[in-house]
Amino acid sequence: MKRTLAAGITPALLVLATFSGAVPLESVRSAAELQFRSIGAAERPSVPAIPEGRAVAGDAVIEAPNLGVGTLGRSLGSFDMNERLDIQRDMIVKQLGAQTWDMGIAGDSEFKVLYFTFRRPGVLLIKRINNIQDLRGRGVDVQLDGQTTYNFKVEINIFNPVRNSKLKISPVSGTRGPAHEMTTGDLLDSWKARSFVFESRGKEYWLLYTTDVDKNTDQLANTRSFVYFHENGMNSKFWPVAEQKVIVGQPLSVDLGGNSITMNRAADGKVELSE
Repeated sequence: MKRTLAAGITPALLVLATFSGAVPLESVRSAAELQFRSIGAAERPSVPAIPEGRAVAGDAVIEAPNLGVGTLGRSLGSFDMNERLDIQRDMIVKQLGAQTWDMGIAGDSEFKVLYFTFRRPGVLLIKRINNIQDLRGRGVDVQLDGQTTYNFKVEINIFNPVRNSKLKISPVSGTRGPAHEMTTGDLLDSWKARSFVFESRGKEYWLLYTTDVDKNTDQLANTRSFVYFHENGMNSKFWPVAEQKVIVGQPLSVDLGGNSITMNRAADGKVELSE
């Protein structure tokens, strides 16, 4: 089952990036017209064809992978679950108001709902963004404490929406503190740097191991997920796998868009990937 990203972390965010979110086709066409009018005809770059009926600008797809009995094969690498858990919570480190915060992303168990996480010593805040599309337009205001509120907004770059769109973080409501700006490409690079990265059959995949958020309470749940990601422009994809599906001593086949890999979880918390 496939659905257009309305949640990821880049995170997806994805974790934003494809954090720029899904944008209706007409919005893209309008933006393109405005950008083309602002430059000379000789300087106008070509724009990739936009398929009719498809949401674009970071149109990452979340796909529930087919799971089955796995067969051990050539090793793709291994990792320790305890070392990888929620490593994405410091994707960005910025001063917001008077404090410096580690910022990251999280999602519910199905990645239908997006959250930003804000962490400093002794404090973890989980703020619901709900839908990646809400970051467009006027953006989303996030209150961190009684004196600190910041607006998070994504500005779409029509020519390279996945990597050249901008995330703007601005103090509002009387907040005293610096403003920040970064590209979604910077966010993707940060996502990759915190992922377990492996290659299978000529394709590169990034894997995170995250604590789910309960969408009914907006608090951390007692469940966790493995989240695979393959960057491929507007055809980028996520595949979430519930931790409870990965049983110790029972190799699990995971279909990543027609490319099957095997997860083998050991009693000591290590997971080996193979093909």
